[in-house]
Amino acid sequence: MYGLSVPVMAGLLVLVILFAMASFATLLRKVGPHEALIVYGIRGPRTVTNGGTIVIPMLEQCRQLSLELMSFDVAPQQSLYNQPWSRGDRRGGGAVEGEVRPRFDSHRG
Repeated sequence: MYGLSVPVMAGLLVLVILFAMASFATLLRKVGPHEALIVYGIRGPRTVTNGGTIVIPMLEQCRQLSLELMSFDVAPQQSLYNQPWSRGDRRGGGAVEGEVRPRFDSHRG
């Protein structure tokens, strides 16, 4: 009888370890080098880049943000300069167009 309980206890220990590893894997959130994870909740807001963190369900939430370079054109709906110039009667009625490239610096706190 004593010889049968050792394999049963070893099997239960293996199951407990597998269950603990599976639970830990569901709590772990990882991001790549060009992504940021914004975590907010009971432990306060924090940002994780190029790594991972544990997010506790129902106490914390997280959002993933891409840090890839993106560009988009910005064009105003109306002319910006309608005031007369200092020389003569010429008006600066030209339209202005631009391009915005947001950049997030991961090294600053």
